[in-house]
Amino acid sequence: MRVLFVLPSFDAGGAENYILRFVRHAGTGEFEWHAMAAGGGKGDLEDALRAAGITLHHQPIGYLNPLKAWRFARLVQQHGFDAVCSLTGVFGGWPLLLSRLVGVDGRVAWHRRASHAFRETWWRRVYAWLGARLLEWNATRILSNSHAALEFFHGPNSGMSSRCRVIPNGVDASSFDADACSVAAARRDLGIPADGRVVGHVGRFDWSKNHETIFRVAAEVSKAHSGVAFVFCGKGTDSEAFRRRLAHHGIAWFCIGLGVRHDMPRVYRTMDLFYFPSLTEGQPNALIEAMLSGVPVLAADIPGIRETVPPGLQRLLVPARDVDAAVARIEAFISGECQDVEATREWAVRRFDPATNFGMFLEALRVSPSRAAHA
Repeated sequence: MRVLFVLPSFDAGGAENYILRFVRHAGTGEFEWHAMAAGGGKGDLEDALRAAGITLHHQPIGYLNPLKAWRFARLVQQHGFDAVCSLTGVFGGWPLLLSRLVGVDGRVAWHRRASHAFRETWWRRVYAWLGARLLEWNATRILSNSHAALEFFHGPNSGMSSRCRVIPNGVDASSFDADACSVAAARRDLGIPADGRVVGHVGRFDWSKNHETIFRVAAEVSKAHSGVAFVFCGKGTDSEAFRRRLAHHGIAWFCIGLGVRHDMPRVYRTMDLFYFPSLTEGQPNALIEAMLSGVPVLAADIPGIRETVPPGLQRLLVPARDVDAAVARIEAFISGECQDVEATREWAVRRFDPATNFGMFLEALRVSPSRAAHA
């Protein structure tokens, strides 16, 4: 079975990391995997994607560009794909339409966010609404990792449609065994102070990850707790632009930017608390990984995150931009407030079991349009 994934990019991100994990789990015995980035550019995850057995295509889709659209349709037709799966949200309607025109039977849309991934203007909202309708007209299956995403993009009754399905992320819990290395060793290897508290964040340097609020929270926490370090991991967190923002807030002296790392279990091992105040998420892998690593978490009270954490943690969520609420929660943790991280980990192991959840995705890729219509 030949499958093409349309990804936002080839850089490390939620959709890209999901597909990497999925293909590693599914293997290449029964499948021929292909992937392309919507913008056509290269990225830092390419070597890992190829090593997993995915053939990469550096060709843009061509939104509103007839020549690029024709080239995309021709590529899809020449390879004879059995399924095309777009993980570009509401922008997936266009590649699915082109795939439909050249006779692809399986056309799958995957929502990875529970709200728009851009700063909204009236024109962008109209464009996104039209994109969602185009997606509905051309997708044989519409998947999401949260109920919130289906409701946001397709209405409150979308979950009743036979074409729609919520499939939680799949994460191998054994990769995040807290006993794999000591805290002291992990901090030493990553250049993080061995003593004191460490508040960590994982996410690319992007407005949606809400770093500005983290910077303001860090500045407030440092006034009363000089021994607390803030560690950032993700694309752009080791950039000059990132360092300028740290300097602007006067917090560079106790903040560490690691950039992109491929030893994430070790990174989580350095943390005493994971802080994740995103403005928009679907079902964030970083938050799941932190829970599986046995790290206490503090996160934003947004729909996608509420579905990602167990009920007992939902009461500890704070408004994404509320600096005072976040500072109060962090200070309570520093003062000795505890979370039942073992119960959280056990819940996350069950909820995000890769065999179960990746199995549901495989089923969605295999099912024919006629069967989907009567599922």
